[in-house]
Amino acid sequence: MTPPINSHGFMKKILTAILVALTLSSAYAKIGETRLEAESRWGKPAFEKGPLSYYFTQNWMILQAYDDQGTAAICGYYNKVITDDDARNFDFLNFPNVQIWKQLPESGTETSKQWISDDGQSCIVAGTALHDGVNLGCRMYLTEKGTEIAHSQGLVDEPRVDLEKQTTN
Repeated sequence: MTPPINSHGFMKKILTAILVALTLSSAYAKIGETRLEAESRWGKPAFEKGPLSYYFTQNWMILQAYDDQGTAAICGYYNKVITDDDARNFDFLNFPNVQIWKQLPESGTETSKQWISDDGQSCIVAGTALHDGVNLGCRMYLTEKGTEIAHSQGLVDEPRVDLEKQTTN
């Protein structure tokens, strides 16, 4: 016989997860949203470079890049410190259906780490980036199309999801 589930504790965890998801979805960028959704939240971008749009919120610098259908294929979050809780929340917000992430081997830079989803279609890069002379923590989410955009724009620190060269073993 299996032990009874603590339904009160389980429900509390579910409600907390839903509340966090709702709060984050209204406050932060996410993969798949449109430029209009981002602009309704923060206004026009502070600056743009091709498909890249940079927004500044009270606590974050946010990068979004839009694919040819007008949806975000890259979402990046920059702050002086990105906590483990921030990272988990951003992971869930951007790729809620990805259950397994595999860390890729070091890419030659000691300040960043990369993960790829089991299906090879999604990627996370975490590290630091220099902005106005200040090192900021960075956590970036990319679809396969997002990696193409990153490289076409000269974002050399972003990974390239290349299914022939990257392995998830």
